[in-house]
Amino acid sequence: MNKHFENTRKDYKKNEESKKLKDEFDSLKFKEDWIKTEADENMIEYCSKIAKILVDVKVTSSQLRNIYGEILRIKMKRNKRIDSKNDLILLKPKLYYNNSRMQKELGKEIFNKFIKNHLEKAIKIAIDNFNNDKIFNNFHNYFEAILAYHKYWD
Repeated sequence: MNKHFENTRKDYKKNEESKKLKDEFDSLKFKEDWIKTEADENMIEYCSKIAKILVDVKVTSSQLRNIYGEILRIKMKRNKRIDSKNDLILLKPKLYYNNSRMQKELGKEIFNKFIKNHLEKAIKIAIDNFNNDKIFNNFHNYFEAILAYHKYWD
């Protein structure tokens, strides 16, 4: 087999795998009720699938842990009744900064979609209902589940 043909096959296989991951990711839908009311089995399954895809596209656990660390810091401030709404608002630019540090193009694309189509919605609900402890805890639990499954799949 010649080298050119072998490289073409590898590129084709890589493109097929990328398309499959994109399609699988696009099929996952965030449900606002997971933040507004409570988690359910669908959220658990969703978090597992999201985390698996994030592992597959090389989003690192340290990238997710940086985000989780910010969420925990905000939660601790909330528990001490220190105003942290601004910190929650500023979480969005930190997400995009984190995304800009991604090395792989596919990872950057999917992580960007994850931020726009999933995390931003969850953050908006938490901001809009900032004084509601249950909603913030649901937001925290949502991200923690993604992080836990990421560790599992990694």
